[in-house]
Amino acid sequence: MHVLTTMNEQREDPRIAIQSPRSTNALAHAGDRSLDALRLLASIAVQRCVAGRSVKHLIVMGQDSGLFNDLIALLGSELEDQGGTVVALDLHDHTMPTALLNALQAALLRLPPLAATSEASLRARRALVGFSHVHRMHFGDLASQADIDNAMEPGLADNGDLDLDLAAVLESAGLAMQAAGRSLVLLVDRLDRVEDRLLAALIGTLHACSRRALPVWLLATGSPDMRRRIGEARPYAERLFDYVRQEPR
Repeated sequence: MHVLTTMNEQREDPRIAIQSPRSTNALAHAGDRSLDALRLLASIAVQRCVAGRSVKHLIVMGQDSGLFNDLIALLGSELEDQGGTVVALDLHDHTMPTALLNALQAALLRLPPLAATSEASLRARRALVGFSHVHRMHFGDLASQADIDNAMEPGLADNGDLDLDLAAVLESAGLAMQAAGRSLVLLVDRLDRVEDRLLAALIGTLHACSRRALPVWLLATGSPDMRRRIGEARPYAERLFDYVRQEPR
């Protein structure tokens, strides 16, 4: 059973308030139904993304290892029906860049046939090829994203700078989702597994998408110190994320 509390206070009252003035602008009350509160926030976030409106990413901090599986089971098909393309990053077996590229490749392959052959989608696939070609020497688990139909595009995600290239990859995927009228939902289990340098790169990548109002939203679970780590990784990160605390009961 999961209980969520805001970062500002913990109440004896079993109701839980989760509010973000910039993202969902919604007040959700939950006790034993705390997963329903997350469902509400996720639903609003996806709809705002599809509509091109700003949304904050959400970090659920706690130690309950079963929460992520509950989230996938609860949110997967529901958010897909609302316009979200939901993919999970596998940080258990892969580095963050590889997990992100694998997730983006899966998301692009799941676009409707017409959208999958659009120039925006093809360019996103070229970005994957360029990034993997340049950075696989730095990440041993990054397989070559060879694509028969899409060669590298000079200058697209192939500059050798991790921050710039990773941002180019996610922005390209975000543009493909935008053109298809979809939003990209990234689910991440144990974000605390990501080392500080790569965490900073991920935050910078999400910030690049936010500046362009691209339909990209991240929902992650992590350890209780994720708020501190994220703040230390990027000074501007406070305006990109909302945090809730999850405790087993």
